Amino acid sequence: MDQRTCIKFCVKNEIKCADAFRMLTVTYGEATLDRSNVYRWYKMFSEGREDVNDEERAGRPSTSTTDEKINEVEKMILANLRITVREFAEDLNISIGSCHSIFINDLGMRRVAAKFVPKLLNCDQKQHRMNIANEMLDSVRDDPNLLQRVITGDEAWVYGYDVETKAQSSQWKLPHEPRPKKARQVRSNVKVLLTVFFDCRGVVHHEFLPQGRTVNKEYYLQVMRNFREAIRQKRPDLWKNKNWLLHHNNAPAHTASKEELKKILKNDFLKCFEDWKNRGSGKTYLYTTLMHSVRGMNQVVLPAATTGIAANLLQGGKTIHSLYGLQIPLNETSVSNIKMTTMAAGTLREAKPTFDDRGADLIEIPKN
Repeated sequence: MDQRTCIKFCVKNEIKCADAFRMLTVTYGEATLDRSNVYRWYKMFSEGREDVNDEERAGRPSTSTTDEKINEVEKMILANLRITVREFAEDLNISIGSCHSIFINDLGMRRVAAKFVPKLLNCDQKQHRMNIANEMLDSVRDDPNLLQRVITGDEAWVYGYDVETKAQSSQWKLPHEPRPKKARQVRSNVKVLLTVFFDCRGVVHHEFLPQGRTVNKEYYLQVMRNFREAIRQKRPDLWKNKNWLLHHNNAPAHTASKEELKKILKNDFLKCFEDWKNRGSGKTYLYTTLMHSVRGMNQVVLPAATTGIAANLLQGGKTIHSLYGLQIPLNETSVSNIKMTTMAAGTLREAKPTFDDRGADLIEIPKN
């Protein structure tokens, strides 16, 4: 456009076309319009043309992005939000590029993957969680120092790493030598269970589980005694006022004992499962708690789930079909393909309870 404006200026000042072309070449160099275009625009401006823009051309009318096509695409995508662009193009007999243009430019839509969440809650469960959240907010408003009095406890496996920084791994090399390589750091087989208690001011107490020790009632009681002494020494203000709150999340069954667990009957288990399921959260936590308790007695527990995703949430979990060797699909005449002399059959005989993720039943395993 700039060069056309310059040509128009030369025409107005009666500068010859050859001189105008020479001036454009000096100014724009290799980007100058070729001689034929310069002479063509010089002639059009000499004949009275004023506009330096190209004239609109009729061209081929668009048949893919009409209002009818856009409305049809919108109806199809609202009917099936998972339909692909290729399926759209085949059904409407338009190009994939036109489909993309309709989605992005005309409808303002984009394809996104579903977000993974631990649990899908119904309306009552969501309302219950919102009520609890509002109660907590009200407590914080009534007592602005509430969060400063909360001490949180948690357990986590701590793995050993061979830590080496980028600077430590650097070395000298010649120009023709390749750059040294360094493997990504991975978790080692050395691990230990860390129990830590902390608040807004930092760590209050921490302990590492000794090798060969199991987290049971006796061990956890000793941890709580040490934790109580740590509060007295490190948080004397909370100890004096006796107004600190313990928030212990995701803990195993520290308070369970063998005698107490034996008293729990099958119906009590089922009622407990049903209560936790109706609350909308904590069912996996309950399973983990029970399994830790039974395994702390050196008993075998076999957790099972109906889906692979649910099985991954349980420590040592398997799908029901895999655990019992059942074929898919399952019917009334299905028989396990596990032989009685195999190790899998022996494990099933040794198992005390077998949990399934629905909380609908505790499957009894025959011992013969």
